[in-house]
Amino acid sequence: MKIDLYTKGVLTVIAFALIVMVFKDAPIIKEAIAAAGVSICDTRFDSICAQVTEYGALHVYCANC
Repeated sequence: MKIDLYTKGVLTVIAFALIVMVFKDAPIIKEAIAAAGVSICDTRFDSICAQVTEYGALHVYCANC
């Protein structure tokens, strides 16, 4: 028994819709959490640092520039 092109197309659309429904609420990037006052520095690049402020903002600066 041969399945015609229309049936294959409809089944493909249904399969794609099911895949989209499964993954639509999955987070791609997880949330990052950091404590205030934490600094991370990379000494390879003139001590470029990133610091989380007390208000939750990310401050990036160059310590030796």
